[in-house]
Amino acid sequence: MPPLRPTAPTEAPGRGIQAIRVSAWLLGERLDTRVLEAGTVLATSPLAISTQGGSVAVVFRYGAVVLFDSSATTLERFLAKLDPLLIDRLATPEREELELLIRADTEQIVDAAGNIVQPDRAIERLQLVADVLAKNLVLSHYETRVAAI
Repeated sequence: MPPLRPTAPTEAPGRGIQAIRVSAWLLGERLDTRVLEAGTVLATSPLAISTQGGSVAVVFRYGAVVLFDSSATTLERFLAKLDPLLIDRLATPEREELELLIRADTEQIVDAAGNIVQPDRAIERLQLVADVLAKNLVLSHYETRVAAI
């Protein structure tokens, strides 16, 4: 796995904390991941790939994508590559952004400020964070649709 570069590294003296920007999007009802040729496959189930610029994207068949450590330019390019693969594109995509804190000396999952905290940047941990964020976006989307009915 290529090393992730934090977009805004936050180092606390003696604590070794790094912050990684995470951007989650629900773009449509379905996404054809079988023909996705956007980068090197890092893991499957869910599909995690490397993108240009060294970021990691986790892509879901139900129309969600989560990018870790991507610049605004990388994010725009990657979402543009996904556009032809979307089925029933949402008029207004659901979106969530946060910082994932990497702190080796932690046992907590969420800190007092509500930030997600992980002890390392293993691909399995990124997949887990992406899975939770993507499902949260889908639930939020369905809640909005139900409320409108």
